[in-house]
Amino acid sequence: MAKQKKTPAIQIRTGDAEIICRDFEAFCKYLVEHKAKLSKTTAHIGKKDCFELNRLFHRKEEYEKATRFQKHYPVIHFFYYVALKYHILELNAAETGMVYGRNLPCSKMLPYWSDIRCSFSISCMM
Repeated sequence: MAKQKKTPAIQIRTGDAEIICRDFEAFCKYLVEHKAKLSKTTAHIGKKDCFELNRLFHRKEEYEKATRFQKHYPVIHFFYYVALKYHILELNAAETGMVYGRNLPCSKMLPYWSDIRCSFSISCMM
């Protein structure tokens, strides 16, 4: 019986990959430079900052006001967990904001890209 070739959970075209990288870079830069405040209970990004971040991205959620929590912005929610898991961003000492982590620049993250795709496909299924 012949083995079936595994296909990645998500196939990303070259142009899309560049857009994702630019959006991720904008995400990291915004959180650190704007000192975005995190929720005391969940450590998630606040509504106002999520709304502003969303405006920076190529693919935007169509919300008119800053009334949605982080989990309502799939790209932001995904970037948040990728940035923390791979230590690109880390919580500051007071756990109220983000600072650049030990794995910045993002080029250190490239060996983990297949893990990230896997994590993304799993989180989409939940």
